[in-house]
Amino acid sequence: MRKINEPNYLGNFKCIGGDCEDSCCIGWDVDIDHKTYQSYKTVSDLRMKKQFERFIYENEWMTDPFVDFAKVELTQDKKCPFLNADKLCIIQKHLGEKYLSNVCTYYPRTVNRVNGIYEMTLSPSCPEAARLILLSPEAMKMHQNETNVKYPIITFDVDQRSKQYQKTLVEFFSEVRTICLDTMMRSHQPIEKRLYNLAEWVERFQKLQSHKQAHQAPDVIMKFRNSEFEPAIFLSKTIREYSDNMVKLLLPVDSEAYMTFSDEASKGDHEMGETIYNAYFSDRGYMLDNYFVNLMVKKLFPFTEADQVWDAFMMLFTRFAVIKVQLIGIAGFRGELTDETVVAYIQSFSKVIEHHRTFVEMAVAYQRKSGLSKLSFIGTAL
Repeated sequence: MRKINEPNYLGNFKCIGGDCEDSCCIGWDVDIDHKTYQSYKTVSDLRMKKQFERFIYENEWMTDPFVDFAKVELTQDKKCPFLNADKLCIIQKHLGEKYLSNVCTYYPRTVNRVNGIYEMTLSPSCPEAARLILLSPEAMKMHQNETNVKYPIITFDVDQRSKQYQKTLVEFFSEVRTICLDTMMRSHQPIEKRLYNLAEWVERFQKLQSHKQAHQAPDVIMKFRNSEFEPAIFLSKTIREYSDNMVKLLLPVDSEAYMTFSDEASKGDHEMGETIYNAYFSDRGYMLDNYFVNLMVKKLFPFTEADQVWDAFMMLFTRFAVIKVQLIGIAGFRGELTDETVVAYIQSFSKVIEHHRTFVEMAVAYQRKSGLSKLSFIGTAL
């Protein structure tokens, strides 16, 4: 048996199949692992065998044989050709679940392993997962279970005791990560203040990383205290400009839902929208808390999304800036915010940003070139 840490919401997840309003079989690459690819060559169902030969091809850009040894050629309207009119998978229908690829079987789950203990989260790019993550105040309470499942895809596998991490910041992975998560989970504080305090911590860790002084991390953690600086919690011109520039790097995208939301956000009355936004989240702040804590657990923040921990923070901040500014614009366009709207927006945004091949690289380059990748900008923007 293996230990696995899970958030509360995970036990309630079940794929809703054809009832899903934004199928994961539409608009995304469909990856096939090597073992599943080989199994398709031996099926006795001649109709399915011909379909496999026609639509599945070996991936010359493979990164992991357990993930993307082969790919499915999508239809002209970006749908998986194995999706029927009822939005159900014909592979599963005719051959059984064991013939699904690793990616198709486990999405929207992400499994990491930290110091030998597994961690599982869901991606809010899945509509049903987004509802579970966002709508319950208790969603992100973590608990530990035991499992005998052998997961074929481990996204990140980190053991801070490993020799390869000696004299690097990763040697203090758990300590750094705990500080970051604890800072973000102080729900009695405005989220803007928590983000600024998080930036102060990550800036300190970045200095240790840059100057190869990781051995000083315990002293920094023990002695450093966040400032009492109170960033303005109202929408500033700076954060709106920043968000608009980040959205330009994202667009255009295949997601009609996100394109519609972005169009509404650009047209909405931001002064009215800000009032609606603040009133809505005054008693639903847990929705944003859940989104960001889930993201931080999933990404092993601040270690995996970028080479430098400060760049990882900037990507977290980028998500906050875009979500806040666009939801304000949407509120100003529609004259209201509802749970359904917020969940649908965050789901579509997550689907776009998680599967954009170059956004992180472009965003980090833009931040550095524009002089925005520093603590003073965060204080101004917030």
